[in-house]
Amino acid sequence: DTLLAGDGQERVRVDSNRVVRYEADASYLKESYKLTIPCGGEYCLELADGTKVWLNSMSELEVVAGYGNSERRVRLAGEGYFEVSRDEACPFVVETGQLDVRVLGTKFNVAAYGDEEEVRATLVDGAVRVTSRKGDSRVLAPGQQALTMGEGLAVRDVDVSLVTSWLSGKYVFDKERLE
Repeated sequence: DTLLAGDGQERVRVDSNRVVRYEADASYLKESYKLTIPCGGEYCLELADGTKVWLNSMSELEVVAGYGNSERRVRLAGEGYFEVSRDEACPFVVETGQLDVRVLGTKFNVAAYGDEEEVRATLVDGAVRVTSRKGDSRVLAPGQQALTMGEGLAVRDVDVSLVTSWLSGKYVFDKERLE
């Protein structure tokens, strides 16, 4: 393990498997932290509550001050895959510029790159509630994807193996033109 930062109560480490771990003695964060992934990089982050987040290339995750107090809120720009530790008393929320994803279950992917018109939230397992900035709200079932349409939301069925193929380092194209 390599200690990247720490003040005694809060520590950030990276282990031999390239997993970044946030550890805290307090029950909630006192200040925000950002992890920025460079072009071509992919990293896994494990938060103090056991939640794991895989971040794709050119992504940024901010763990918001107060995380773990009344809710567990993070802000995402780019793409992340989340396996959230269950805690019904302290909900987990992923905030993007166009929508929020409130976790009712455990495994989902969010793609919110700034250069793309739509934000996509795809449920792999469990349940999530997706809410647009306009106030549209939908609960997704496994295999469903919510995407922003203007200021509203649309829901469609998808093959989650295509959406999450980046986790295994593969590019999968299905009926897509290569250019």
